Amino acid sequence: MASRMDIRTGKRRIWCLTGVGVIIVVAGVCLLAGYQRKAFAERTHCVGNLVHLRLAKVVCQKELGLADGDPIPDKTLIKCLAMDLGQSDRLKCPSGGTYLVGNAGITPKCSYTNICYTYSFDVSHLRLNRRAWKHSLEP
Repeated sequence: MASRMDIRTGKRRIWCLTGVGVIIVVAGVCLLAGYQRKAFAERTHCVGNLVHLRLAKVVCQKELGLADGDPIPDKTLIKCLAMDLGQSDRLKCPSGGTYLVGNAGITPKCSYTNICYTYSFDVSHLRLNRRAWKHSLEP
C-alpha cells in the first residue's frame, strides 16, 4: 500500500514540475514578444524621423538651388521641418541616438548602432527565422 502512495506522489511531482516548466516557457515567450514589439516600434519611429529629415533636406535643396554635397543652413532646415511636422523638436531617436543630418544629397543617419531582431517560426520548415533591423534608411 505504501508503494502505491509513493508512485502517486512521484507522478504528482512530475506533473507539477512539468506544469511549472510550461509556465516558465510561456512567460519567457511573452517577455521576448514584448521586447521585440518595443524594439521594432522604436526602430520604426526612428526610421520615420529619418524619412522626415530626408524630405526636409530635399525641399531645402530645391528651394535654395543647392548641389549635392553643399551644406544646408540650419535655419532653413528647421523651417522646412516645421512646415512638415508643425515643430522640429519632435525628431528624437526613441532609443537615444542622435541624427546626423549631413549635407544636401546625403541620406541622414542615426547614431544608434544596435540592431534589433525579430523572430518568427516557419511552420513549413520547422525552424525559427531571425531578421535584423537597423536604425537606417539604407537596406
